[in-house]
Amino acid sequence: MKSYTITPQSIKEILQRAVAPIKGVKPTFNEYHVIKFLLVLHKKEPLGRQLLSKYLGLSITSIRTLTKRLKILDLINIDPVAGCTLTEYGRELVNKILNIAVKGGEITNVLDNSLLLYGKAYVFLIKKGLELIKHYDVSYLRDTVIKNKAKAAIIVYVMEGKAYIPPYTELDENRFPSLRKIRNLLNAVDFDIIIVIFAENENVAEEAFFITLLDLSIL
Repeated sequence: MKSYTITPQSIKEILQRAVAPIKGVKPTFNEYHVIKFLLVLHKKEPLGRQLLSKYLGLSITSIRTLTKRLKILDLINIDPVAGCTLTEYGRELVNKILNIAVKGGEITNVLDNSLLLYGKAYVFLIKKGLELIKHYDVSYLRDTVIKNKAKAAIIVYVMEGKAYIPPYTELDENRFPSLRKIRNLLNAVDFDIIIVIFAENENVAEEAFFITLLDLSIL
């Protein structure tokens, strides 16, 4: 069986190749759409273009272009009847992403009212995030998420079995009981980072999360 080595550098390079302009024309999709495409296939393969268009919010024409590029990159197989499936290489890349990034879903009704900074809240986890972003402080991480189309964000660290909002360790689960609920929801452990993203909808929040991971070279 062929073995692949997937590193943050190779993930970023693969994604950049998938969305590179051709003859100066940029595609309508970005790196997030590539990640979403692969994650959706991981859960629901095989899938045809119609369903992929629905899941990704892209036109059939864009999906056709994207599938061709991902096939060239050896990330997917395309069957004219069954649709798209992941290759061994694509599956390994997805597993690498899932070993770092976890999507927890909407938590608007879980958050303490004092933490509800915008209409809808979505939560994500970076496994061992404190070890992966040693060179960035919490404000830089938060600002990067907001730069990537989030309305607001709360960064939460997990240490000694408890979640807290840095830099103040007293802003913990005793002060905000919803932090404990979120930590349990995500099965977060020491050195994990939880990111609560406030956005107009789940896709915008998800894009802000994954593009931030790319910006910080975590993926």
